[in-house]
Amino acid sequence: MGKLPAEIGRVATSLDSGRKKYDFEPLGWVRPFRHKPAYLNRLKGYGKKFTVGDSCAGCGVCSKVCPVGNIRFEGGKPVWGDGCVLCEACLNWCPERAVQFANTTAKKGRYTCAGISSRDIALQKDL
Repeated sequence: MGKLPAEIGRVATSLDSGRKKYDFEPLGWVRPFRHKPAYLNRLKGYGKKFTVGDSCAGCGVCSKVCPVGNIRFEGGKPVWGDGCVLCEACLNWCPERAVQFANTTAKKGRYTCAGISSRDIALQKDL
């Protein structure tokens, strides 16, 4: 248990002081500056690797679950922009399994959490 009691004490002290959240990483406030540009700049072209098959019903679930609003519809089909963060929510929540990433996902499973719906995911964008 070594570090656990000390960490619990740090969290409790932090929350008692009125902070609304606690970051377990020392200097965690630096993380967005350190990771975001390096990571997101590498993702600019990844949205173009998503495709949609003929089984797409145009239901819009992919667009609704996209946390960054990167999917728009043209001619009843989704089109990915340059803002993709590669979360793969569009791929995993598509009810028709029509969304694919490059040529690697057609025969792979889809990963969602029991008890959570695509609507639950979409509602998180408004938080």
